[in-house]
Amino acid sequence: MLEQRGQGLCYLFGADDQSVKSDYKTTDWSNLVQSFLYVARNVIPKGSPIERAFQVVKVAVDGSSKELVELRCERGAQIARGLDFPEETAEAIRTLDEHWDGRGQPEGL
Repeated sequence: MLEQRGQGLCYLFGADDQSVKSDYKTTDWSNLVQSFLYVARNVIPKGSPIERAFQVVKVAVDGSSKELVELRCERGAQIARGLDFPEETAEAIRTLDEHWDGRGQPEGL
């Protein structure tokens, strides 16, 4: 998992926090085209085309969309636990990206 390798989402994308998270939640990560377009839009926004292309490959190799969603879900749940919210609240936050049809993440519930 990305978190275990010490890489954050913004580090992976080579971009600042605000630009990476702007449309993160509205991306359908089960759709490969949407996932790719999100990555292509957000990696090294001020870099050269070559730098951006290399970073897209790095994201594809180092962090699949599933890992990115898992990272976000787990961190949200950890924050809720750290604020002493009930475990049910932390679990609800962890599963925010699940979908009605079972194609959501992190567990495909």
